[in-house]
Amino acid sequence: MQITDQKSLLSKEQLSLLKRCAKKTFVLGRYHSLDEILTKLNVEVIIEPGIQQRSIPSYLEESEKYWIDRLEEITDRDSMEFTDIRDDIRIIRREKELWRNMPLRGLYDPKNNIIKLFPEEMQTEYNGKCMDELLVSTLAHETMHAYFNRPRHKRMPYVLFVEEPLAEFGMLLYLKETRSSYYGWAHKDVSSKKTCYRYGAALMDQYLQGEASLRDYLKSYKIQLEDYVIPSCWNGTISLPQSGLSGSIVVGGKKVIPQWHGFFYDKQTETLGLDGDWRGRCVFDFMQERGRIYSYEKLKNIYIADGFRCDGHAYTLFSEKNVIVSPNNKTYKQGSNDIPLLRKDNTPCIEQNVDGLYKICRNGLWGVVDKQQNIIVPIKYGFVYTMDANELIMVVCPDFPPCQCGLVNRQGIEQVPLIYEQIAIKSDGTYRVKKSGKEYIIDKYGNRIH
Repeated sequence: MQITDQKSLLSKEQLSLLKRCAKKTFVLGRYHSLDEILTKLNVEVIIEPGIQQRSIPSYLEESEKYWIDRLEEITDRDSMEFTDIRDDIRIIRREKELWRNMPLRGLYDPKNNIIKLFPEEMQTEYNGKCMDELLVSTLAHETMHAYFNRPRHKRMPYVLFVEEPLAEFGMLLYLKETRSSYYGWAHKDVSSKKTCYRYGAALMDQYLQGEASLRDYLKSYKIQLEDYVIPSCWNGTISLPQSGLSGSIVVGGKKVIPQWHGFFYDKQTETLGLDGDWRGRCVFDFMQERGRIYSYEKLKNIYIADGFRCDGHAYTLFSEKNVIVSPNNKTYKQGSNDIPLLRKDNTPCIEQNVDGLYKICRNGLWGVVDKQQNIIVPIKYGFVYTMDANELIMVVCPDFPPCQCGLVNRQGIEQVPLIYEQIAIKSDGTYRVKKSGKEYIIDKYGNRIH
């Protein structure tokens, strides 16, 4: 790693700290340290004088215009699509308001392949008492951007609402896995941010609670995403968008690109099925030909099942997760509780909650089933989250508002009642909860810890 400090803005100890921390073992893809990422990608680190004024990225201006244009194309103002896009525009406008006031500690310049650190700006924060923490965390954050821009990935578009939180998550992951004493400070710092950067702390929390796929997502990023996409955030849980590069298939004489991972296709019956964990607002949005969006009615012999029955009819638009089944498919199996079985191992073709358990949605309500399609968590909740380290599943009430949540155990029993506005597991196995605006710590049985 090459560091250039022509103005001698950093002390010898601070320069040594950066180099020492960068050499710590941290495996990301084929790299084994921040130093290896920067060295092999020929990224120079420059210590830059002055305090830079952050300007609103052109990305935010472009994304606002894009979604406004999309909104004007929708005639049904009561549709879910109209509501979702309107909410996205509000998020973008709020981000623009907050962006200018966020300090610029450093940046990665992809055009010149350099990282700039601004220590004089860092000196104005935390009364100048956290310089080491700021230097190391900022270098790690910007190194994530350099990693995202590695060969064969740099041609992918920059997606602000995904890449910035992901860079913060990568930074926190680096500090955690190198056992840095700065981790706790950095997590609080990221959490305190008002912009989308704060999502990085939520991603780290989700990873520590068992969502291991986030590390794989970080490793594979940058990826092809939809235009100006914004990750969904529900009750503090972030759902990152998936890549649009899943390969193409020919259906009904048309070349289509399914916009998800883990699909399979049976050419004889023209059946397109989802085989793996998958996410998305609506399946209708996830097939396209040469950039044009097609609804499934235009694709012959392809039918949509809502996950619970398949009678040969194309259903209307669904906002929940769905599977696609052709009625000509003789190998299609209907499991108990009307759960579709399309996988080769006869496990449910729905999103996993944890190994051996699967999330299921019926009539807008969520629950959990096992591999044998037995209902474990009753299908009566507004949403169910992934099982945490205590083998408890956070569930939310179906009424919105208010959004109250609790914890259900593996037997489907509500171990913590649905009376809290927020629940987040801590590293020691206890939970930080919020009720009526006040925060408490409880154990896994719902008992308050004083």
